[in-house]
Amino acid sequence: MAEAGDMARCLVFPPSKENEQLLYPAHEQLVNRHGGKTICTIPISNGVTILGALILDRELPFAEETVQWCEAVGNMAGLILDLKQQSERGLIKHAVITIQRGLYKTFGPKHGLWKLNSLLLLSVAVFLQ
Repeated sequence: MAEAGDMARCLVFPPSKENEQLLYPAHEQLVNRHGGKTICTIPISNGVTILGALILDRELPFAEETVQWCEAVGNMAGLILDLKQQSERGLIKHAVITIQRGLYKTFGPKHGLWKLNSLLLLSVAVFLQ
């Protein structure tokens, strides 16, 4: 699972003919341990971080079409898991995360409009004092 998570993409072992130069030692070890099946590991991601992975195994090789479908399912599952985690946060945790995001937008490398609005708000507050 870590191999697919590190690469942030779906991995199939044994690799197809055009990808034979790619080595996945953990996948090879798993296949050898479980009787020579074909495995496909799908990372489950929320679009930012890898939340987990799903391993599928079967006797027949995985078609490219099937791998693409599995990747789509992994991405949707990641978004659903992320929403579930967000909904289970307490009020204090939610407030802390919201403040952290606001501070990142204010002092981080991007979000120029956010910085301009913060500067204008600070200028108005200083002027009114």
